[in-house]
Amino acid sequence: PGCCTEDLDCGDFAYIPCVNGVCKQPLPGTCWKDAQCGPDATCVGASVCPCNADCDAADAPGTCKPKGDFSGCNGPGDCVILDAACCGGCGVPKAKDKVAVATSLASKYHDIACSIPGGTDACVQCEAPPNPDLAAFCIPDSGEVDACGVVEISKDKVSACNVDDDCMMHLAACCDCGTGSPDQYVALAKSGMLTYEKNLCGPGGQGCTLGCVGQHPAGYAATCDPATKHCKVTKL
Repeated sequence: PGCCTEDLDCGDFAYIPCVNGVCKQPLPGTCWKDAQCGPDATCVGASVCPCNADCDAADAPGTCKPKGDFSGCNGPGDCVILDAACCGGCGVPKAKDKVAVATSLASKYHDIACSIPGGTDACVQCEAPPNPDLAAFCIPDSGEVDACGVVEISKDKVSACNVDDDCMMHLAACCDCGTGSPDQYVALAKSGMLTYEKNLCGPGGQGCTLGCVGQHPAGYAATCDPATKHCKVTKL
């Protein structure tokens, strides 16, 4: 009973953090406060209703994420998309589950994320299909340094459209070569294809091989959604 004021109020046999006056049981692969993350990381996204307060939302743990800036990039193609935590979760990932970092710092980010106490506890065997709608772009900044960012293609300007003819299908990869299953494609504005390919084609944003030919799956096409004004992959 009562509210805690420090971690020791929650017991001294096992570490249980005191957050906003509430003792919170640690959960594998998550965090409630920075102290659980070690010196090289911070707890992001945790939400705990203060002790004795009446809150509408349930408490939610956060994720330990490496400290520091891993996002500085030199131009399109200099970024890579990674799991925000050491291990990805189950199910199709959302933007909040990913992070975009400079390609040269990807290994460092991963090593720090997996060295966090409990960082590998979330690594479970489960279905975690890729989300082709998520990509890492080097986003121009008004300051001196551009920054890597996680982009949702279906909401970004690279898929903005007015009519169906503005749209095209593209493999969710650097080059639209060969063929794939329908769930491996994104729908782009034709005017956004070059930006998309430059950002996915590795350091320097080099273009695709001349003569590269793609064969899109039969029965599918890219159309312009009149409600969102963004291109989408549609089954005909």
